[in-house]
Parts: sequence; C-alpha cells; structure tokens
Amino acid sequence: MANTSSDEANQMMPILEEESVTDVQHDVEEEKINTNQENEGHKDEQDTVDENKPNGTVDEEATIEEREVEEKEDQDPDTDLEIEEEKKKEDQDPDTDLEIEEEKSEFDSNMRGVYLCACKHLGVVPCSFFLRHLNDKELKLRHHGLGKLGAKAIALPMQSNTSTLILDLHDNWLEAEGGVAIASMLLENCYISDVDLSDNRLGSRGIGSVCNMLMQNTVIQNINLSGNDISDHDAKSMADAINENNRIRHLNLSHNEFSEKAGSIIGPAVSENETIDNLNLSWNHFRRTSAVKLCEGISENMGLRKVNLSMNGFDDDVAFAIADIIKKHHALLILDVSYNRIANAGAMVIGKALEVNDVLQTFKIGHNKFGVEGAKAILQGISSANSIVGELDISGVEVDKEFLIMMKELDKIRPVKVIHGPILSKFIIKKRMRSEDDALYFDVPKETVNPSNILDLVCNYCMKNTIDVHEFLEGKCDEKKKVEIPVFLSCLKSAGLLLTEDQNKLLNILLEECVDENLIDVSIFLE
Repeated sequence: MANTSSDEANQMMPILEEESVTDVQHDVEEEKINTNQENEGHKDEQDTVDENKPNGTVDEEATIEEREVEEKEDQDPDTDLEIEEEKKKEDQDPDTDLEIEEEKSEFDSNMRGVYLCACKHLGVVPCSFFLRHLNDKELKLRHHGLGKLGAKAIALPMQSNTSTLILDLHDNWLEAEGGVAIASMLLENCYISDVDLSDNRLGSRGIGSVCNMLMQNTVIQNINLSGNDISDHDAKSMADAINENNRIRHLNLSHNEFSEKAGSIIGPAVSENETIDNLNLSWNHFRRTSAVKLCEGISENMGLRKVNLSMNGFDDDVAFAIADIIKKHHALLILDVSYNRIANAGAMVIGKALEVNDVLQTFKIGHNKFGVEGAKAILQGISSANSIVGELDISGVEVDKEFLIMMKELDKIRPVKVIHGPILSKFIIKKRMRSEDDALYFDVPKETVNPSNILDLVCNYCMKNTIDVHEFLEGKCDEKKKVEIPVFLSCLKSAGLLLTEDQNKLLNILLEECVDENLIDVSIFLE
C-alpha cells in the first residue's frame, strides 16, 4: 500500500507543476494589463513627456526598478537596524538555548510534581523553601523541622537531582526512618559529594543505614554525623564504613556517645584509611584504654592533616599517647586536645614531644588542669629549632612573668601566636588585696592598683604625705637612674613609708611585674 501511494503521488506531481505554472503565467499577464492601463491614465495628466520613453507598454524591468527605489526611500532606517539585529540573532542559533530552557523547566516541573505527590501521599505540608531551591548547587535545609516523613518526601525527587552537590539537613529531627530514607536516596544519587546530617537523632538504625550507604557510595567526600546519639553499639558499623570507603576526606563524629569500647574498634579502622585528612571526634567519652587505642590508630595514619580530640576527658595517662602522635606523625598540621583534664605531668611529656616535631603548625591544649610549669614546658617545646608551630592555644591556663619572657625570646626567633589565660601575678594581687585597707597607703581603691601604675601611685602618695625619697636614692642609682628593687624598698622605709609585712610583699610583687629585670627606673622620684 505504501508503494502504491508513492506511485500515485509521483504521477500527480507533473500535473500539479503544470497547473502551478499556468496560474503563475496568468497572474503575470493580468499584472501587465493593469500596469499598462495605469500608465496610460497617468500619461494624460502629465504636462511634459519624455521623448526617449517609448509610447505604449511600459518596460517591465524599469517599472520594477522604480518601485524598488521608492520602497527604499520610504523605508524607515530603524527598520534596517531591526532587520540586521534579527539576522545576528538567527546566526547565534537561539534554538539551542530554548531547547535547554525547555528541558530544564520540564525537568524541574517533573521533580516538583514528584515532591508534591509524595507530600500528598505522606500527609505532610510541602516545604516551599525546598521547592524554590530544588536545583541549587548548595541546598541548605537547616532547622526546617522536616521530620521523618518530610525526609521521605524530599528523598524521592533528590534521587534524580543532578544539580545539587552539597546537601545540608542539619537539625531537622529526621530520626531513624528519616535517616534510612536519606541513606537510600544517596545510594541512587551520584552527584552529591558533601552531606550534613548533624543533630538529627538518627540513632543506631539510622546510622546503620548511613554506614551501609557509605560502604557502597563512591562520591561523598565530606560527611557530618555530629550529634546523632551514636554509641559503642554502632562502633562496628562505623568502623566497617571507614574501612571500606576510600573517598571520604572529612569525617565529623563529634557530640556523640562513643566511650570505653569504641576506641578499640574505631582506632584500627582509622589507621587503615589514609584518605581521611580531617577527623573530628570531639565531645565524646573516649577514656583510658579506649582513648589510647584511638590515639594509636591516629598516630599510624599518615593521611591525616587535622584531628580534633577535645572534650573527651583523657587525663595524664592518655597524654603519653598524645605525645606519641606528636612524635610519630609526620603529616599532621592541626591538633586539638583542649578540655581533657591533662595536668602538669602530661604537659611535660607533651612538651618534650613537641621539641622533635617539625610538621605541626597549630596546637590547641587549652582549658586543661596543668599550671604555670606545664605551660612553660609546652612553650619550651615549640621554641626548639625543629618546631614550626605558628599558633599555640593554652586558653584558660595561668602564666607568670617567666612565661612572658620566654614568649618575647621566642618572638625574636619567629612569630608565634600564643593564646594564654590570666597572668598569675595579677591573680595574686586580686587574691591578696582582699580589703580596701590593703590599698589605703596608695590612697586609691584596690581595683586601680596594677603593675603598670604602681610607681606613679607610690610617688603621688609620697608627695601628699611629704615623704622625701630623693635624698635616700642619691648615690644608689646608676647612670640611667635605675636601682635594684630591694634597695628601693629600703629607701622607702628609710624615708618614712611604713608598710606591714604583707604590704611590703605585695609591693615587691607589683614592682617585679613592671620591669623586665630586677632594676626599676626611679627618675620620677628624683625630679
């Protein structure tokens, strides 16, 4: 039947062609007749006639040329510009852009339709923010209260989402069912590389699904599982995921409940996976043997660049394991062991380890139990020729004058940012000056007494009470008008400044803090 139809069509083509040619010729003849009639009418009205112009029929080609000239004269120049712009647009092939927009809008519409149908089926209110940002490169859905049903709803369209690379579902109370839904979606989606599931109370079941997903997913590089009630019961699943996945670079397991058994399980897994370069295990309960095993695993993993072990309650026994990390690890750049109950003994060991480390750049060990001696041991460690530490954080730890002198000496060698707690002498001043009576001999409230203004206060007090120290200081100063502190105190006593034993000790402490050496400038008393 198809061949018969084509034959009939071929037979009819000549006939159609003849008819079309005849019609065209007929139209041309009619046009000529009309043109001749119009020319004859115009000829009678003209006063002069061109002699060279032939009488009768007007030359067809000349008429066409005249019409073209008239059309060009009447044509608006703006129209020419519009025509040229249209031609340029045609040359740029706009069909491609239209096709992309049509495909994208159709894809967006399909994904939105899937989401809305899922919401209707699950009985949840659609999230307008999700609909607006469905195809964003970074999809942030923090604090939206999705819940487990909301997680199931967004999981369906996200399976085929090829635009989103970063998915942030922090604090949405997903719970176990929501975690299972998101994990199933991440098994299908091969574009999302950064996932934040922190503070969602996933529990053992949710974390189990996430771990199974991580064992198969080859795209995710950063995952945050902080604050999900992960305990020792989940340590095996997490260790398997760490062992199998060779793509994760940043793993955050902070604010969970790992304790006595987890370190022995996770530590060996961490030692094997050298892909991870940023490991956060802060705010857990690693202690004693568990913490030691964890530290051993970290010390053997040369891929790690940043490790956070703060807020775990290690104590001095684990400080030896921390020292091993510092001594053995040849790639670690940032180490945080703050808030771990490390005392002076542990600080001393860590200080010795810092002396041989030539890689670590930032070391945080603040808010621990060690005091001035431990602080000086750690500062001494980073002052060695091997160390390149550029930032030392011992926040909350008191330091003394000797520590400050060591800081100045280190600053001459290389600049180091040192963050420390209050200066011990200032603490002693506040502690000893318990009443206003301790400051009465300065005639100022005790809150205003400090090492920087002590000489001015003593001088003003002497002037008000007509106590002349000048004659007692003459002959006892050097060329720069400086004198030793004990000699100065003796001169004050000889001039009539009566101090109790406690006040004399306090004044001695203040004077020591206002000078770098044991000499003070007494030129103010000699003027």
